[in-house]
Amino acid sequence: MDTMDKINVEETKNSINTVGSSMDSPNINLRDIKRLEDICEGALYQEVKRLKDGKSIVMDKENEKLYYRKELTVYNISVFDYIKNNKCKWIPEIKVFWEEENKLICIEEFIEGKTLEEYLELRPTFEDRKRILMDICDGISFLHSANPPIIHRDIKASNIMITNEGTVKIIDYDAAKQFVANKSKDTVLMGTQGIAAPEQYGFGQSDERTDIYSMGRLIERVLYDVRDAEKIISKATRIDPALRYGSIAELRNHIERLWNPAISKSLRRKLTYEKVVKSRAFKRGMAISIISLFLIVLIVGGIKLFKTYIYPTQFIYKPAYERGVKAMNNEDYETAIEEFSLCEGYKDSEDLSEKCDNIISYEMHKKDAEDKIDVFWETKSKDDLKKALIAIKLIPECDGKEDVDEIFQSFCKEVEDYIETCIEEYNWDKAKALYIALYSCGYEEAKDGDKEVIYQQAEYNVEREKYKYAHDYFATISGYKDADDRATECEYQYGLQCMEDGDYTKAVDTFETISGYSDADEKRLLAMYKYCDKMKEKRDMTAKKYMDILLEENYAGALELSEVLYAWHANITLLNGGWSGNTRSIEIKVKLKGGPFLENAKITVKVYDENNKLDFEETKEDVVVESVTNMRYSYAYSKGELSERTFSVYVYDGDGNLIGSKTHYAD
Repeated sequence: MDTMDKINVEETKNSINTVGSSMDSPNINLRDIKRLEDICEGALYQEVKRLKDGKSIVMDKENEKLYYRKELTVYNISVFDYIKNNKCKWIPEIKVFWEEENKLICIEEFIEGKTLEEYLELRPTFEDRKRILMDICDGISFLHSANPPIIHRDIKASNIMITNEGTVKIIDYDAAKQFVANKSKDTVLMGTQGIAAPEQYGFGQSDERTDIYSMGRLIERVLYDVRDAEKIISKATRIDPALRYGSIAELRNHIERLWNPAISKSLRRKLTYEKVVKSRAFKRGMAISIISLFLIVLIVGGIKLFKTYIYPTQFIYKPAYERGVKAMNNEDYETAIEEFSLCEGYKDSEDLSEKCDNIISYEMHKKDAEDKIDVFWETKSKDDLKKALIAIKLIPECDGKEDVDEIFQSFCKEVEDYIETCIEEYNWDKAKALYIALYSCGYEEAKDGDKEVIYQQAEYNVEREKYKYAHDYFATISGYKDADDRATECEYQYGLQCMEDGDYTKAVDTFETISGYSDADEKRLLAMYKYCDKMKEKRDMTAKKYMDILLEENYAGALELSEVLYAWHANITLLNGGWSGNTRSIEIKVKLKGGPFLENAKITVKVYDENNKLDFEETKEDVVVESVTNMRYSYAYSKGELSERTFSVYVYDGDGNLIGSKTHYAD
C-alpha cells in the first residue's frame, strides 16, 4: 500500500479533536493544530504512480481527481502559503501542504499537457508563441504582486506547461523566494546555468528584475526567428539589473507590440493606419480633414496611395519623428526612444533610437563607474580597484561623449601616482597588489609593475645590509633586469655575515649555493675550517664531514687540526661509594669523547696513591663513545674517607696513550 495510505486518518482526526477539546489550555499551539489538519487532509490522497525526484501522482479518494504530490527539501514556505491562498489562472492550484521531517509535502493541481520545450517542437505560429509569452508575463506579474514580491528565479521552457486546452501554467517553485529589502545578495544560490541572472551567482540580491532576465532568455528561445525581438532580449538581459525593464508589465507591453515577421512593412503601415482610423479620438478630431482628403484623393485616384503611404507618413511617422528629435535635443532619451518606435523606419529613426539607447547605457555605466571609483579612493583596496576598472570597461563607446579608453588610461595613471606614494612609504604589499590589479584588468603599462616594486623592496634591504631578505626578493623576480646577478651577490654577502656571526654551517650552505661565484668556494672551505676549529674539543659528525672535505682538498692547516679533532679525551668524575665490610669504595665515572669515529673503544683506568704507588687498575672493552663508564675503586677502611685521601686517576686508550687524568687532594 502507498505511504500515504499508511497514515491512520481516524487516529489523526482524534488527535485534532483532542487538541481542539483543550483550546482553553494556555499551552495550546495553533500551528500544531493547523499542521495536524493538513496532514489529515493529505491522508485522503492515494498514490497512483510514483515519479522521480520525490514526486508522485495521487488521487483524491472522494472525487477521484488527480493531483501531484511533491516532497521538497529546499523551499520557502511563505511562497507556497501565498499561492495556496491566492488563485491565479497561470499558476497551478495548491490544495494542501505541510512540513514533515525537515521537508515540505505539497499536493497541487495535476496538469495534463506538454512543457513549452516540447510544445515548441510542434512549430506553433508566431501569434501563438507571442500569446504564450504574454500569458507567462501575466503569471509572473501575479507572483510579483505579492507583498513582498515572490521571485520565481528559474523561468525556463521546461518550467512552463501548456495544457491540452492551451492554457499556460508556470510550475516548479523550488527556487522561488520572497524579496527581502536591503539585502546585499542571495543566501542560497539557485537557478539554471545559462538562464539564471548574474545576481543569482552571488553578485547581488535577486528581485523582480531577476525574472525579467530569465524572460529575456526565454524570449530568445521562443522568438528565435523574430528580428524585432532582439532589442527586447538585449534590454531584458543586461548584466546590470538597473538597465533592464523596470517591471514585467513593461516587458509584456513591448512583446505585445511585436509584429509577425511574415508581415511586410507596407502591410504593417496599412494595419497601423487602420488601427489609428478606428480610434474614437481620431474620428472626433480628424473627421472633417479625413473626409476632405478622402474626396481629393478619390478624385485623383490616389486612395490606395494615401492609405498606404501619405497618411502614415505625414500624420503618424513624421510627427512622432519630430517629437523624438525634440525629446532627444532635450536629453529626454527615454521619451525619444518611445517616439522613434512609432516611426516604422521613417528616415533615420532606427539609427536615432539606437543612438539614444546607447547614450542612456553610456550615462548609466559611466555613473556606475564613477561611483565605484569613489569607493576605491575611500578604501584603496585591490578588490575595489578591480571593480572600478571593470565598470569603466563596461561603458559603451558613444559618439559625442568622452572616449572610454581615455577615461580608463587617465584613472590608471592616477592609481600609478598613488602606487608611487605607497612605495615611498614602504607599503610594498599594497603597491604590488594594485599593480597586479591594474594589469589583470588590461592596463598594459602595469605589466611588470609588481616586479619593479619587489626590485625596489630588495634594494631597500640591501641598503640596510639585510642580505638574506634582499636575496629572497631578487630570487622571486628571476629574469627581471639584473635580479639574478643581484640575488647571487646578496647570497655572497649573507654568507660573509654568517661567518662574522660565527654561524659557520649556515655560511657553508650559503657559499655552496653560489659555487663558482667570486671566491665563494674558498670562503666555503674557510667556513668549514673555522667550524672544525671551534668544535675540536667537542667534535660532532658535521665536523667530521667538514674535516674529510678539508683533508681531501689538502686545505692548509687541516692535517694539524685533524690530529686534535680526532684525539681521544676523557672526562673523569669521582664520587663517594658505599661500605662493604672493612672496605670503602669510590665511584669513578669516565666519559669518552673525541678520537677516531668509532662506535666504541678500549680504555684502562689506573689509580695511584699519595706515594705514587699503583693502588687500582681496570680495563674496559667496548666503551661507547659519549657515554659514561662506571668503575668502582675499593680500598681498606683504614685508609680513611675520600676527603681524607690524596690519589690520582689516569685513563689510557687502547694503545696505551694517556687521554685523561685527575688528582684528588685531601682536605
